[in-house]
Amino acid sequence: MTVVIAGVIIVTIIALIVLPYVFDESYHYNPYGSISLKELSYETSRERVLHDRYQDPATGEYTEFSLRFLWDGDYEYSITKDGYKLTLLKGSDILEDYAFCDCEDLASISLPENIKSIGRYAFNNCQNLKGLDIPSSVTEIGDTAFRSCESLQSIHLPDGLLTIGEEAFQSCRSLTQITIPKYVQDIKSNTFSDCSNLTHFTLLSSFKTFDLDIFGDYTPIKRIDLPDTISSLESYDLSIINIDFYCRQGSKTEETLKACKAPNIYYITD
Repeated sequence: MTVVIAGVIIVTIIALIVLPYVFDESYHYNPYGSISLKELSYETSRERVLHDRYQDPATGEYTEFSLRFLWDGDYEYSITKDGYKLTLLKGSDILEDYAFCDCEDLASISLPENIKSIGRYAFNNCQNLKGLDIPSSVTEIGDTAFRSCESLQSIHLPDGLLTIGEEAFQSCRSLTQITIPKYVQDIKSNTFSDCSNLTHFTLLSSFKTFDLDIFGDYTPIKRIDLPDTISSLESYDLSIINIDFYCRQGSKTEETLKACKAPNIYYITD
């Protein structure tokens, strides 16, 4: 049923929720925690807030959630005790800029397979987001897309990824390791700065120049695996930092590491 009151559209929906420009908080939940949405309203403003709550079927306790910056319409999602699961983006292959920016309660999310680009600030400051598999269709991650996702422990980057924006993973302080796929063309400065627990970094892409400023002014990195093609290493005096570099014996990268007087060189054997 749809009713128009003072220019605001009121919609009644049961079970499946499609969220175009949601900002109201009139919700009802059944005892099993699934959604029975009583009313929602929407308008055409670009900035919106969605308020939700989940009822634990065992304890009856409610957990409150808030999603801000649902930047484009036609999201379908389900709610769980851990947060939101995005299951479909209709009519779009782009996760828009600021899509889930500042959604501090967002703990888990499943992205649809059709998206090609994750916009700027898309998950910025999602402080409770713990893990994410980026779909194989994604070729671009925008600037600051995952900045300050402080609980993010793991993230899988797809093989077809081409671009990683500046500061994309800055201040992801729970991230311990990451692998850069082979088709990535460039990594911007400070992409992994302030990742205070990032200790293992693997680069599969055939870079000729590798600039360690992607880690900012300080890096806790203990191990870096490099491709065979590195002819220049920049930003740090390798002779005074304690990083274990792994490369193939006899490669251009080995030659470059020795020229830079890197003290810890190990060989990839597989």
